[in-house]
Amino acid sequence: MQTYTKFLFLVAALAAPALSANAQQGRTRAAALASAYPALPASVARRQVTIWRDGTKMAGDLYSPVGLEPEAKLPAIVFISGTGGTKKGSPARMAPLFVEKGYLFLTFDYRGWGESESKLQSLYFFRST
Repeated sequence: MQTYTKFLFLVAALAAPALSANAQQGRTRAAALASAYPALPASVARRQVTIWRDGTKMAGDLYSPVGLEPEAKLPAIVFISGTGGTKKGSPARMAPLFVEKGYLFLTFDYRGWGESESKLQSLYFFRST
């Protein structure tokens, strides 16, 4: 099982950049909200979740086996799309592969990408003296 799990992680790491190449590229949050998810197998459930960080609401999806009992404990994967990927892209296509192997799968859109909100922040590299 351990070798197979390492193989799945390797496949995910190699496939993610190629599958998420379209990224945001001028898309608005409204366009991201309107875009459709790929179809899921009947054995996989998707639940939208909200992740709050520094007052900014980020949109996430939690994938799990259908009929999972609330007290059930499964190993979990937090999938990070990389630069510009969104949760409806590569992660939505890869999640069922991991869920069908017994994992929970959480993915999210970074701040300002996909369905997540954006909060501008000031960065102070130079200070007046």
